[in-house]
Amino acid sequence: MSRFFFLIFSLLLSFSSLASSTVFVINDDSAIRSERTNLNNENVIKIVGKNQPLQRLTMHYSGWSFVSLDDLNGWILSEKLTSIPPISDLKNINKTPDTLVIQEKLLAQLRDKIQTLTQKNSLLESENNRLNTHIVKLNTDLKASNSAFEQLEKDQNPPKLENSDDLAPLSKDNSFFSFMGILNINWIYLSVTILIVLLTAIFSIYRNNKRQHFNLNTIRRH
Repeated sequence: MSRFFFLIFSLLLSFSSLASSTVFVINDDSAIRSERTNLNNENVIKIVGKNQPLQRLTMHYSGWSFVSLDDLNGWILSEKLTSIPPISDLKNINKTPDTLVIQEKLLAQLRDKIQTLTQKNSLLESENNRLNTHIVKLNTDLKASNSAFEQLEKDQNPPKLENSDDLAPLSKDNSFFSFMGILNINWIYLSVTILIVLLTAIFSIYRNNKRQHFNLNTIRRH
């Protein structure tokens, strides 16, 4: 519970530190409204221009500031206000202790912004270098892939001989080997045929001899 009250007190303290201070309008045609809403233009009580000084009385957590201009009080979006006076006003103000404090705050804010932008620039440069390195690697891999693909096409599609004289010896050799292959196959068939004929002849002679021998034995018995 105490933490909750401490948080509320911190918020009120931060809002009160920003209250009752002079602020300046950032954009032209900024509207001061009677209520904290910009859904319509019925609650607009005054239009102010850029660099218009206003007295901020308080800030609301919803993002609105309660400001005063002459005898007029109303609400304006806090994002349209800044505590940094315009450069033209800085040139014309007197060198009083208050103005020196404002200038020191302004310079401190500018230094902080410059430091922040410098850090962001360094991060962007690092990211840019990383992306450039990645792009170079991708280009190298792409070239290597193209070279490998071209070599594969060459291996799968050997070059054709355009000269018929170069093609003639190759065709003769192919014809010779084809003839020898056919001749070998024919000799095999021929050998098998001869072997079958010889076996048939031997079997016939054997049967004839056996039959004659049987006839002779029959005659002798009678």
